[in-house]
Amino acid sequence: MRYLLNSWLCCLLSAVSFGQSTDTQDFVIKKERVHDYEQIFSPDEIHQLDSMLTDCWKKGIAEIAIVTIDQRHTDSENFDSYVFNKLTAYALGEYGKNNGIVIAISKQLRQMRIENGYGIEKILSDKETKKIIDEQFIPEFKEGRYYNGTLNGLTALIGTVEEAMQEYDYRDESVLFQPSVFEKIKRFVLENGKPQTFRNIDSDNPSYNFTSLDVFLGPSRHNAFVLKDFSVAEYYEMTIRDNDGSHYQFVCFDGDITQQTFIKKKMQPGRVYWLYPGDKFFSSDIWPLLAQIEDEIAQRSDRQ
Repeated sequence: MRYLLNSWLCCLLSAVSFGQSTDTQDFVIKKERVHDYEQIFSPDEIHQLDSMLTDCWKKGIAEIAIVTIDQRHTDSENFDSYVFNKLTAYALGEYGKNNGIVIAISKQLRQMRIENGYGIEKILSDKETKKIIDEQFIPEFKEGRYYNGTLNGLTALIGTVEEAMQEYDYRDESVLFQPSVFEKIKRFVLENGKPQTFRNIDSDNPSYNFTSLDVFLGPSRHNAFVLKDFSVAEYYEMTIRDNDGSHYQFVCFDGDITQQTFIKKKMQPGRVYWLYPGDKFFSSDIWPLLAQIEDEIAQRSDRQ
């Protein structure tokens, strides 16, 4: 069974439908996610698969399309190239994320292929993709149960990507949030802050209340900050809480850390990472907060 991970090259025009109202004409775009050209699924099965794919997209996990083809489209020898060149446009993914996945199936040609965008390629390896194909799709396909195999494979694929996203949901912001600035803020909080309960796993986080925001350090050991029984390196996680209640979490560590609660895969020492940034932007959401923190630290230093 062949599989390949690659990026999308071209765009797809979605199906368009129009809705009428008494005053205006609504323009509605209907995104089809199951393209059953080979007609191996029933209408109810297509509806079930489409619901899963739509939910996956709404959750921001990935854009996935299922396409079935037969010898009218290509032959066994050219199946792989046809899928890559002709079908990847069915699921481009979100702009800038390249998180599209195309599952191509051919009952007649007895072949299938999974094409992933670069964003998915970073978190889903060739080995993991092949494992899903071999263990979830193929056993049911061999028994002629194409819907069951597709349902099993799709469930496993979405679950694997969603879990991997949690491990890789961070951004390296070391250029704008320099490690030296992280270290300066951390030492200021450790020297001037007070213990404060922040999370149920941290009973005495070092914290400092700036004019319109708070800074918490973690992860803490029970009573470590209260008793001053810690090394500076232990506090490698920093959470900034804005006055509107928004939380922004960063990590920066050096060397081996015993407590690795917030250290994710492929993170490197000496870098500043923003955990779970979502749709926030550093320039508009974080930069003003850092500027305020540094300004207040400088003012306090001038008074001493």
